Amino acid sequence: MIRRLAAVAFLVLVALGWLAAPASADELVVDGTSVDATGTADGYTAKIALLNPGRASVTLDPDAVEGPDGCAVQIEGGRVAGQATGSVTLTLGKSCFEDVDELKVDLDGDESMPAVTIKKPAEESNWLPLWISAGAGLAAALLVALVGDTMVTTIDRENKAKVATGQEALDRAAAYDRVRTRVDARVGALGLGVTLPWEPALPPPADFETDSEVLGLEAGWSFQDSWAANLTVATTAVVALVTSADTLTALLGDEPKAAIGVMTVAGLVSAAVIAVANTVAKLVGDSTAVVTVRGLILSTSLVVFAAGLQVGTVGGSALTLVDGWLPRTLVALLTAALAVVLLWYAFGSLQTTLSAGAPGSPVPVVPDDAFDAWDATEDWEKGVVLDRIEKTYAAWLAQPAAAVGMAYPRGPEMLPTSPGDEPLPRRKASLI
Repeated sequence: MIRRLAAVAFLVLVALGWLAAPASADELVVDGTSVDATGTADGYTAKIALLNPGRASVTLDPDAVEGPDGCAVQIEGGRVAGQATGSVTLTLGKSCFEDVDELKVDLDGDESMPAVTIKKPAEESNWLPLWISAGAGLAAALLVALVGDTMVTTIDRENKAKVATGQEALDRAAAYDRVRTRVDARVGALGLGVTLPWEPALPPPADFETDSEVLGLEAGWSFQDSWAANLTVATTAVVALVTSADTLTALLGDEPKAAIGVMTVAGLVSAAVIAVANTVAKLVGDSTAVVTVRGLILSTSLVVFAAGLQVGTVGGSALTLVDGWLPRTLVALLTAALAVVLLWYAFGSLQTTLSAGAPGSPVPVVPDDAFDAWDATEDWEKGVVLDRIEKTYAAWLAQPAAAVGMAYPRGPEMLPTSPGDEPLPRRKASLI
């Protein structure tokens, strides 16, 4: 009986303890006095873990929470059950972290509990400008490839029309006739009875296609040292100025580390693409010793993509950092202007390089050393001279001239004799 009464009394005491009035906040223990805030659309939030070692529940007074001057702090979920853990969520206004990276909040207002340090959340990187710029750069690269292909077709057509009609065509035909007249006079003077089978007119230039070699490039020419280098250097200079931490800090009052990180990544990707472009210029084609039209266009497209990625990322990131319609408009106009200049320079330089590298239809000329090289007095020298002339003008002959061995007389065929004897003329056999 006594045991039953003791048990009932114990249960009554426990029930009274749980039903007692809530204990004061000074009985709560803060599980960690430093937490990181989380950014929201309206400000920041911070979740604080609490421990209640007592048996009675504790409820924090929302009106007692104190933050720094000018920082509005609200509390949600301030009740913690006895002998249990719980948490409260603090809501802070946007102005709380304007000038500081961390602040202290007193949860009960009388400093009986240790103040909690709330740290400003780390700035999150916004990768959207980079992805948008990558898409825009890819579109610009495809545009360069399409326009470059059109350029090749136009240059080929104009190149052939230029040598087929007009005053230039008449001048070239007259020069061709003068050379043929002079060469024919020399061949005739050899007295070998040979006439060179000239083409009736100058042949048109070879087809200029994407597989053609870009002519006129100097020995040791490299894509990296060409106009593409000027394009990338100019873009890099502008990007380096804009992405400077000091420049952005002076304009914004704070160093946008996350934005600078995004811009840096774009710069690294662009540098890698440009390095690939320098290699592609000579890898596309049958030989690495020459630059083909396709290789040049593809390399140019890659450089435009890289430069566009840099310019677009910097401009897009800058738009996320500035406030107000006027600054945003200026940034957008500057970015668009730089992109237009980039494409204009790329198209103009590509047009110039392709036009200069198109194959021509050269007019034959008389060599400067013809007076000595075409001189002959002996019969065997005349055959050598004829062979030399034929090889010099092989590109303008419809077919090879007569064989040199048959081009000059050797006299009557001789019979071989004993060593030291004079050869005797071969006679026809006869029956007597």
